Amino acid sequence: DWRIFPCLYGWTTSLYFTMDGMYGMLGAMAKDTTTAQLLSLPFLMLFLLYNGFTVNRNTAPGFLQWAIDISPVACSIESIAWVAYEIFGDEYGWNNVIEQFGYENRYDRNLAFMLIICCVFRVLQVLSFKKFNNVKR
Repeated sequence: DWRIFPCLYGWTTSLYFTMDGMYGMLGAMAKDTTTAQLLSLPFLMLFLLYNGFTVNRNTAPGFLQWAIDISPVACSIESIAWVAYEIFGDEYGWNNVIEQFGYENRYDRNLAFMLIICCVFRVLQVLSFKKFNNVKR
């Protein structure tokens, strides 16, 4: 069913730009590829482990709920699942998915957060180029 495609395409593209900004920022901070890989580990652990699927709102302890809230992957998965639920309803069991993983209708919040974090990563990338790599005009 192609009704979900625009949402799926939009959220995966948004996730791509956000994660690309993160990798660009880390690459600009690092002196070499090994350092860049080491710098990326905390971000990868946080964003990929607390992705709203592996660890979700119903399974994460209360003191780690913030990790799900700041994960761009969790924002994308939650928004895609919620739109699928709105489109298909109970037809394919999306109501069970929403209930099991604790997803909420936070589409606007997730979109705003993704745009903000993407811009923050890009600004930090430019500042890191200037500070750590002596890039001048």
